[in-house]
Amino acid sequence: MAEARIPVDLTNPGQVFACLGFMELCKALEREHVRGGFDWSDTGAVCFRLFVEGEENPVEACLRFLAEAEETALVPAGSDVSLKSVSTEEALAEVFPFAPPVPATTAPVVLSLDDKRIVLHHWADTSGPDPFKTFAGQQVAAEIFRKMLRTEFGKPSKNLPSGKRLTQGFDALFNDNPVAWIEDPFGQVAALETGFGFDARGSWDAMRLGSSADTQSLPSGICPVVELLSPTGLSHARPRSISSYELEYDAWGLMLPLPLARATLGMTRAPAGLPLRRFASHLGNDKYYKKFFFATEIAT
Repeated sequence: MAEARIPVDLTNPGQVFACLGFMELCKALEREHVRGGFDWSDTGAVCFRLFVEGEENPVEACLRFLAEAEETALVPAGSDVSLKSVSTEEALAEVFPFAPPVPATTAPVVLSLDDKRIVLHHWADTSGPDPFKTFAGQQVAAEIFRKMLRTEFGKPSKNLPSGKRLTQGFDALFNDNPVAWIEDPFGQVAALETGFGFDARGSWDAMRLGSSADTQSLPSGICPVVELLSPTGLSHARPRSISSYELEYDAWGLMLPLPLARATLGMTRAPAGLPLRRFASHLGNDKYYKKFFFATEIAT
């Protein structure tokens, strides 16, 4: 078995969702016997423990997948949906993740590398759980992923053969210092032009600046791993919705398989013998953009 330990702030909702995202991505990468759980025995060094079968570090495998994967938008077969900067692929209606119509803004996103792939679409799934669609109506989910994943470069020059780095994407950030990202994937913060609003540090920026960074066209200091893996963690799980802008989520203190970890995130009552810590957060009050704010712990 290979084990990885990820430092985590349990009061940052996006970090907890992203821990589940690591488990989901390990499954998509066909790692066997995925197990995960939080260890808060040292209150000054809370971490998430991730186990998989094999020798490869599961955190490294997931991060390298994100740095190298290709992103496409999934559309129903025969659809006329197209995107400016992201390629599309078609899926038959009977296997499409949810019922049409499918606008370009909420089309599912496929991340793929070689024969491994994962489909993400929580923001458009209205079959029951709250989709937690945090971005505004004219934003496109697939393009948000592309901007977070891919670094853009200017024209090559004599001094800069690869061109000047115009934007920061996870691919270049990871390759600049892979060891730091593998050892502390949630601790690496970058100035990103866009995101989904899961990392509570982005909401803190808004309070610190006195206005929303998106309103002023300012990049936010957030963690791309949190922003990329939170949607992955919400593929098959949800925190509990208290209202449109309030939620609660749980962190579990035992090593659980993925199906049980999914259920535990939004559990209402802890089974006997399962250590559980519960947190309450909110999503601000902006009717167009939702951002996850730091949570407070509540009694279970």
